[in-house]
Amino acid sequence: MATAFVFSGGANLGAVQVGMLQALHEAGVRPDLLIGTSVGAMNAAWRAGAHPDDGAEELAVTWRCPKARQPM
Repeated sequence: MATAFVFSGGANLGAVQVGMLQALHEAGVRPDLLIGTSVGAMNAAWRAGAHPDDGAEELAVTWRCPKARQPM
């Protein structure tokens, strides 16, 4: 059976998704499929490109201080 992570849209709900990713990572749950819309699509894209052992800490830093991650 495949495991899908589904990320909803909704502005600041994207920050809540970081907690979900952290909890799932700590529980050892890995996705086979990522689905997202709006801000959820951005988080899903980040997760798709992240190293499997990274968890969600880098994404959490981005959500806490988005200006720190913007290119100059």
